[in-house]
Amino acid sequence: MPDTITYEGEKLQTAGDYINGRIPKVALMDGLGNPIQSLKGALNIHQAGVHTSPINDSFHRHTGTITTLAVAASIGAISLTVASSVGFVAGDSIQIGDHTNDTTHTKILSVVGNVINLNRSLGHIRAIGTSVEIIIIDISSTSGSMAAPISYKIIPSLGVTWHIERFNLEMVHGTAGDLSLFGNLTALINGVLLRRYDGATATFSTYTVWISNEDIFLDTARIEFPVRASGGGSYATISVGSFADIGVTIKLDALAGDYLEVLVQDDITALTSFRIRAQGHYEGE
Repeated sequence: MPDTITYEGEKLQTAGDYINGRIPKVALMDGLGNPIQSLKGALNIHQAGVHTSPINDSFHRHTGTITTLAVAASIGAISLTVASSVGFVAGDSIQIGDHTNDTTHTKILSVVGNVINLNRSLGHIRAIGTSVEIIIIDISSTSGSMAAPISYKIIPSLGVTWHIERFNLEMVHGTAGDLSLFGNLTALINGVLLRRYDGATATFSTYTVWISNEDIFLDTARIEFPVRASGGGSYATISVGSFADIGVTIKLDALAGDYLEVLVQDDITALTSFRIRAQGHYEGE
């Protein structure tokens, strides 16, 4: 193709390089140096918002009750053979290895000898010696205070970076809730705090402190108190908080030591359960 073409009597430049002083060819890259592709010459802006590796992690606390795999576990396995099953019981949530490949925690269906039966099949190979630890995802399970708050975190594994875009909150309780309460409890004194730790600067950025359901609504603009089924069932308080709705993505860089944290600063053990999940995607995926 020639460097110039003629259109309505005028010469237009179509190709060139720096040596001849013409317009250079330009390639657009993302933050990782990958080219942003085009579709028949049009910029593909859709690609930037498409991610294939989701994050769906419960704020959780590690218990220190830990064992290791005695037999390697293959993809599709629905049970684990461990070195010792002492302390592991049906209903426990567990973390298998690190959080690199699987951010949704597995639950124990039953324990028979040193075999732990799972509520779903594995999606990745797990080698002999891989750690298996009980974790707590029910935030109401322990009593906190200002002097001794209880911490529940989401932390990416070393070598990956997470982009968190929203969180889902659910409290289950025995009587109906309303905006003046926390779940169905009297409004808290100190509150439940949500914050981000910046490992590079060793500082915290506090997003919010929830004293009552009204505080949750003011932060999320979404709160519901579902009507329980006729004849029984549980009452609940549910909400969804979207960082993306306010133009923010929470970046958690494992190498820097970043994490998101929920701090319980009151006794909320009267709740039946309290769970919060964070959702987003891996950087570059």
